[in-house]
Order: sequence, then structure tokens, then C-alpha cells
Amino acid sequence: MSVTTDLGTPRARSFTVRSPRPVRVEHVPYLWSVVAVVAALVGMGLVVAALLGPVKRFGLVAGVAKEQIGRDVGLINARVAALKVRLAERRA
Repeated sequence: MSVTTDLGTPRARSFTVRSPRPVRVEHVPYLWSVVAVVAALVGMGLVVAALLGPVKRFGLVAGVAKEQIGRDVGLINARVAALKVRLAERRA
């Protein structure tokens, strides 16, 4: 299809091509909230991953310390019982 000019001669039809509109942040107000939540989750994941090793080590050390304290308390209880027997023998 051709368009004619005032003089009657055909000329090519020109089309204006509109470039796509850039997305502005005002049209997506929740975008920064989503970015902040994702960043917070990633940060928390990194912190938890970094703390898993020391927490496991602490649990192991706490278990060993608990066993040692239990043995020491048992020895003290045995000494107290032996002293009570000796005092009872002395009085008798």
C-alpha cells in the first residue's frame, strides 16, 4: 500500500517504532522488599553454616566435660562415704 503526496506521486509509508518502556521502580514497589528478604535469607544461611562447626565442637567438648565431672563427683562421693565409715568406726 502506498501513500500519495500532494503532487500525486507515491511515497513510502513511514512507521515509527516505539522502543519498549523501561520498567521503573515506582511500578514495582515490592521489588526492594523482595531483594532485602532474599539478601537476609542468604546472610542468615551463611551465618548458620559458619556456626555449625563450632556448635558441633562445643557439643563434643561439653559431653566430654560432663563425663569427667560425673567421674569426679563419683570419686568425691566415695571419699565422703569412706570418711563416714571411718568416723563411725572411731566412735564405736
